[in-house]
Parts: sequence; structure tokens; C-alpha cells
Amino acid sequence: MSEPKEEVIDATIEEDDEDEMEKLIERLKNYEIVVLEDNGEEHHIRIEYPKFHYEPLDDILSDKEKEFEAQLEQAEQFREEGFDDVYSYQLNVKNVTVTANIVSVYYEGRFYHGGGFSIADSFNYDLKHDRIVTLDDVLEEHSITLEQLADLAAEKLMADERFLDYYENPEQLREEVREETKPVESNFAVFTLTDEAITFYKQFFSLFPNAEGMVDVEITWDEMEQYINASNGQSDADDAEVVQSRWIYEFGDPVEATESLQYIDEEYRFTVDLPASWKGKYFVQLTKSDFEHFPKEPSKSIVFNMVHEGKYMGYIFSIEVLEDISVEEVKAYYENWPGFEGLIDAGNDVVLVYSRPGEMEAPLYEAPYIEVGNEFSKMVEEDMPKILKTVKFY
Repeated sequence: MSEPKEEVIDATIEEDDEDEMEKLIERLKNYEIVVLEDNGEEHHIRIEYPKFHYEPLDDILSDKEKEFEAQLEQAEQFREEGFDDVYSYQLNVKNVTVTANIVSVYYEGRFYHGGGFSIADSFNYDLKHDRIVTLDDVLEEHSITLEQLADLAAEKLMADERFLDYYENPEQLREEVREETKPVESNFAVFTLTDEAITFYKQFFSLFPNAEGMVDVEITWDEMEQYINASNGQSDADDAEVVQSRWIYEFGDPVEATESLQYIDEEYRFTVDLPASWKGKYFVQLTKSDFEHFPKEPSKSIVFNMVHEGKYMGYIFSIEVLEDISVEEVKAYYENWPGFEGLIDAGNDVVLVYSRPGEMEAPLYEAPYIEVGNEFSKMVEEDMPKILKTVKFY
């Protein structure tokens, strides 16, 4: 009879723990804002931080008092060095998120001394394990690299309405966006967490006017998972098997668009970049090619298909992986080829060639799909040659 009794006791303890956690969360939500402020003729300094009346959190957050003292010393040093303009440092609590899992605090403000710019800071705390959450913790938990995160952030930024409001052709700014979101920790140092997403904050000096201040880029955990699956050539169902036929889809079949604008082939170690205009308009299919006219049977076919309103519209082009053949043999094979196939590049002991359709799916020539057909034609005739130039081995 002792075993059932132990189970009841364990359940009671678990319920008590849950009750205590619920009480803690309610207490944390009733935080107060501590204001540290010193306004003189030659300086204006104000720093805020939340106080939760929970010692593990408050001990860490009270470090803002040291920051306040450091700013006072900095203002005095500037004055001693002969600067006449007012030294101003303002950092306010902008947002606080409390869930059963995390406490996340976002600070935003402005620094002014001879010129002003926005400043930001953040703090993230794991309530389950009583520890600070770092960027490395996020990367490890979600099995994503900083390089992948940077790529996803770049694509999210290029699709952001604020970005599109400033630029009619965002694709022309791709290099600037890549530079602003390059995979260095300083570009992703300020972030907040919820149970659904991570949000990064940064002032993108080369992309937005100074008045825009801090720009937030939110990436949901679902988007991150979809990106990783797409990068690995997997479906959302985590199906890693290669599809044996490239013709399993018929015109109008329901399909889900690939979210990422970069394909990463980890097996043969190369990447392909897609233009921003393809966002939500394509999906990647891994197949075994059944074409018999390649210089050698492909080991793998990566097929890029068009999606319109969640439906399959046809294949745009494919990248075929050829092994055990030299690039010279492939060049010779395609020397007098009519143009629907050709060499892309060679590296990592493989040769990549492409294939494109000679015509569209029949419905794209007629109403109500004529405009879609025009877009399909552009993706094949104009976009594909540019995309093939982005192929890089790593």
C-alpha cells in the first residue's frame, strides 16, 4: 500500500509547486518602476528599471544603479574635458513581459552629447531555472546557428512594411541589409522573449533615418523551425526522405510556401539566395530526377516550384547535383545545347547544372491565371539567371 501513498504525496507536492509558481507570476506582474534621476544645468540623466520584489531578479536588475553612477561620472568627465553642450542620457523601461517561463525587460532611450542617437538594452530571465538567458542559450535551445539567424532576420527585415515604405525596390538594398544583419553578436545583443517569439532591436543607420530610432524584428519560434526545416531540405512534417517523383503535384494542388529566401544544402554544402519578390511564392522539393538527358544521372534534384494563393503553379527550375564527372565533361556536353539546361558551378567534388521548363502549365495561358502566368514567366526568364549566380559552395 506504500506505493499508492507515495504517488499521492508526489502529486500534492507538484500541485503545491504549481500554486507557488502561479503566486510568483502574479507577484512579478505587479512590479514597480524605480527611477534614478539627476538633472543639473549641464546634464540630464534618467535611468529606470523594474523592481519585482523577487530577490534573484532584483539583485541583478539593481545593477542599473551602477550604470546611473557611471553616467554621472561620464558627464563630469566630459565637462572637465571642456565640452559645453548638455550631456543627456535617458533609458526608460519600454516593455516588461512576464510568463510562466520567462521575464523579459526591454529598455529604450536616447543619448545626446553633441548629437543624439537611440539606445536600447534588454534583460531576459528563465524562471524555471533561475538564470539569465543569453543569445547563445537561444541558439542552442532552437538548434540554429548565428549565421542562420542572421539570414532569417535579414529576410524578415526586407519584408517588413516599414522597410517597404522607404524603398520601392528592396532587392537593391540586399547588400546593405546583409551588412546590417551580418552574423556578429553585437547585431543581436538586444532582444526580448515571449513564449511565441524572439524580437531583436537595432538602429539600422544605413537603412532608416535617425528619427526612426530602434527598429524591432520579430521572429516567431514557428518561423525559426520552418526556416531550419527548409534549410535542411525538410518539410514542416520533418520528413527528411527524398521524394522519388518530381511530378507528384498537379496544377492547383494545395502546397505550403517555403519561408526562407535562402536554400542551404548541407549534404553537398552550397547555398542559393532567392530574391525578396519570391517571398511566399515558392517551395522547394527534393527529388530524384527522371529526366534522361543530363550528362550523368543526378544524385539529387532540388526543384523550385511556384506557389500562388497556397496552390502549386508549376516548376520554375531545378538544380541537379552530378557526382563522378568533371566540369570539363559537363561544359563539353552543353557546348551546343539549346538553352533549357546548363552548367551552374562546380565544387566540393560535385558539378551543379540547372534545368528549366520549356513552357508553363496550360492553365497559366488562360483566364483567370494570365497575370499569374506573366509572373511565372518573369520568375523563369528574369529571376532564375540571377538566382543561379548566387550559388556558393562553403
